[in-house]
Formats: sequence, C-alpha cells, structure tokens
Amino acid sequence: MEVAMMNGQDTGAITQTSERLWLRWMGATAAGVALAFAAFLSLFSVIGDPGALFAIIMIGYGAVIGAFQQWVLRRQLGDARRWALATAVGLGIGLALAVAMGLGESPGLAAQIAQGALAGGVAGTVIGATQWLVLRSRIAGAGWWVAASIVGWAAGAAAGDGVAYVVDGLDLVVAPLVAASVTGVTLVRLLQAREQPAHVTG
Repeated sequence: MEVAMMNGQDTGAITQTSERLWLRWMGATAAGVALAFAAFLSLFSVIGDPGALFAIIMIGYGAVIGAFQQWVLRRQLGDARRWALATAVGLGIGLALAVAMGLGESPGLAAQIAQGALAGGVAGTVIGATQWLVLRSRIAGAGWWVAASIVGWAAGAAAGDGVAYVVDGLDLVVAPLVAASVTGVTLVRLLQAREQPAHVTG
C-alpha cells in the first residue's frame, strides 16, 4: 500500500516536472525566435531580399534560438556546450541543402505545404544530427532526437509555409516553434527514462 502511494506520488511529481520542462523549452525557443526574427526584419529592411545570403543569415538565426535552448539544457544536463553552435550549423546547412535540392516556393497552397514538409524533413535531418552530437554522450537513446527533429521540422515547415502563403515571412516564426513542440516532448521522455526510479519488487 505504501509502495503504491509512493509510486503514485513519484508519477505525479515526474508529470509536473515534465510539464514544466516542456514549457521552459517552449518559452526559451519562443524568446529566441522573437529576438532572431526581430533581427532578421531589421536586416531585411536594410539589405532587402537576402538571396544567396539567406543560408548564412539562418546560421545566425539558429545560433540565437540555440543559445536560448542551451540555457534550458544546461539546467538539465549540467553541460550543454556547443548546442547553440550545433543548432546554427544544422539550420544553415539544412536549409542550404533544401534550397540546393530545388525545394522552394511552389504555386498553389497544397504544393507549397508539401514542398515545405519535404524541405523541413531534409533540414530537420541535418539539424537533428548536429544536435545529436551534443546529446549522445549525455542522454541514453539520444538517437531518437534525430527522428523527432525530422518529424518536428517537417511539420513545422509545412505549417510555416501554409501560413507564409498568406503572410510572407511568418514561416520563420511558425516552423521553429512547431519543431520545438515535438522535440520538447522527446527531450522530456529521454530525461524521464534517465531519471525513472527503479521499481521495487518482492
């Protein structure tokens, strides 16, 4: 009876902790996106369409978002060095690769969303892989992070391109937030598995 009550209390505490972690992850990502997007708009007002510089600008965009996420990870892992760098490099290379594959704007909403999902999947693969290099020595099962990144960025880019079809540029806000909502769930589960108390038997 006491063990059951203790297990119930442990489960409740873990659930509350998980919710707070996910909210911190989303809050940090949202703050990073807001700052990065404001900087992007300021730069856009000066240079106009960035053209070939877009991928390079996205490196800085990813660095800002990654820096805010790194603050959350540092509290959980004790050391999350190079997370901002991994995010920056992954986003820049991932988007450059997607563009090189010809995955850009398409006529029609459905086609744009479909291409957005494909481009997001490509970018998410690179982003997830570079971030995995940081997580692999700190969290067991970190390979799941790559899968979550692919799914999250594919969904995020699809949603972002759908929104951008109406209001150009908002994909830069929507895509990383949707991606973070998916990777945040994965982060919580990976940390839960690491911290799950051993079951008492007998």
